[in-house]
Amino acid sequence: MTAADDELLFARSITYCPDYLVNAGGIVAIAGEVLSCDHEDVRSSDVVSLMVSGEVAACFAGWTGIPTETAKQNVETIYTIPKEGAATWCDAWFMPPGADNEEAAYEFFNQAISPEVQAKVVTRNAAGVVSSKAVDLLPPETKALFDYSDVEGIFKAAPLLGIPPLESNQYATYADWVAAWNEFKAG
Repeated sequence: MTAADDELLFARSITYCPDYLVNAGGIVAIAGEVLSCDHEDVRSSDVVSLMVSGEVAACFAGWTGIPTETAKQNVETIYTIPKEGAATWCDAWFMPPGADNEEAAYEFFNQAISPEVQAKVVTRNAAGVVSSKAVDLLPPETKALFDYSDVEGIFKAAPLLGIPPLESNQYATYADWVAAWNEFKAG
């Protein structure tokens, strides 16, 4: 990505961070490379396999699917939000201005957020639905991942945070994020 790409995304309120960097395994892998660590404890791997094997007993970042996946291998794990709170993330789609086939894009979006598709996707990914109509279509173990009767409480404990502020005397700004990312990419 170039600085011009960053500006275009920001103008549309889109923050781009590559998945390999923002997920916990990616952070560990990058830290190992940047710090030139060869220590066996600094590695990126499948946390489900590590928990099932007993090599790992806890991790600082994960997702609701970890207990679902470890249970398939007869290992009980627990996903919890600390009392101090956490952050929620979500995947998103967008249609760029001037898309060649807007009608097809809208059809795709509508299909993806339909209750039937939402129920199938979140059951496969052990995640939460975006359509309240999908909740009743979920199998009990997937439905139990979230308290759908208290969605406000879910977001209070783990809010969906927006992009960094443009200006702040207290927090890193969007420009700070872009500069740090570009510095990191440059080596």
